[in-house]
Amino acid sequence: PPAAPWQGVRSADRFSPICMQPGAYPDDAPAEPMSEDCLYLNVWAPADPHDGPLPVMFWIHGGGLLNGTASTPLYAGDMLAQRGVIVVTANYRLGGFGFLAHPDLSRESQHHVSGNYGLLDQLAALGWVQRNIAAFGGDPTNVTVFGQSSGSISISVLVSSPQARGLFQRAIGQSGGLFEPIEVGPEFTLTGAEQIGEAFAARLGAPSLQALRALPASKIVAQRFHPQPNIDGFLLHESPYEAHAHGRVNDVDILLGSNTEEGLYFVSGRSIGANNLRDVLEQDFPSFIVSLIGPKQPADDLAARAAFVAFEADMRFGWDMWAWARLHVDMGKRNTFLYRFSHRSPGEQGASHGAEMAY
Repeated sequence: PPAAPWQGVRSADRFSPICMQPGAYPDDAPAEPMSEDCLYLNVWAPADPHDGPLPVMFWIHGGGLLNGTASTPLYAGDMLAQRGVIVVTANYRLGGFGFLAHPDLSRESQHHVSGNYGLLDQLAALGWVQRNIAAFGGDPTNVTVFGQSSGSISISVLVSSPQARGLFQRAIGQSGGLFEPIEVGPEFTLTGAEQIGEAFAARLGAPSLQALRALPASKIVAQRFHPQPNIDGFLLHESPYEAHAHGRVNDVDILLGSNTEEGLYFVSGRSIGANNLRDVLEQDFPSFIVSLIGPKQPADDLAARAAFVAFEADMRFGWDMWAWARLHVDMGKRNTFLYRFSHRSPGEQGASHGAEMAY
């Protein structure tokens, strides 16, 4: 439903609560108040936007669609706004609140779909920008979406969605895209996602939608859930790969890339050596993938660790960004830029996942 109207001046001198989530992203993000009432956005504008209307940059945060918030200090738009742009950051529902599909939810829906609520929140925020950003000095015809990790994955879906047509003209994707052959995974179909949702509800002891809604939010957050988009025929008609391969995407310029040591992010807490490299990789990827294209037997533990970092980086990020850029170039419609971020910050072992965001 639309936001309720109010009389007079509404106080907007602090960030809203963050959406329900089990952790934080980035890992060192400060704790913030949390609530289901979290669908708010933030706007930064130059103190004197005299050169307007100004370009608009709309940030979609990462966190695996499970964690993250638009208000973490890393994403503050004050410095960027000084460069002559309007910066918008927006919250969207996460985890089971943002991506739980269920047959009963689909039956309630006007479009007979469920599960892509977090992405619909992003669309709603972009729609708000179209209607309101001119009042802040922004140009609604010059909007760039940018995001990192699952924020970038979201952008790969929005670029492929007819529901997002005309809401932005450029897209920046940082280390995230949905360009694996997801059609082989039934969980990416609406039916498959609904089955996962039913199993999730059963684990919570909620045999009906009414029982599920009666549960405290904290109990839903505590139950393990792997959020992901589904091809529902409304928001997403086909996988982003197929949409790009057939030229059925929104007409935008793109800037895409990944970091050289993304895989370092997944090393923490793991013992990786020459004798268990394949076993550790099979915790993250199907065994047939590791067998077909995984690294060869490493010479020693140091080589094993390097092979792990490289394989994780390529499989999770490098392939997606390269495939996305290649498909966009093949369409021959708009500009395509591909970057590789390799700067090593002081005290870091390499350009890990998220290392580019501070820059």
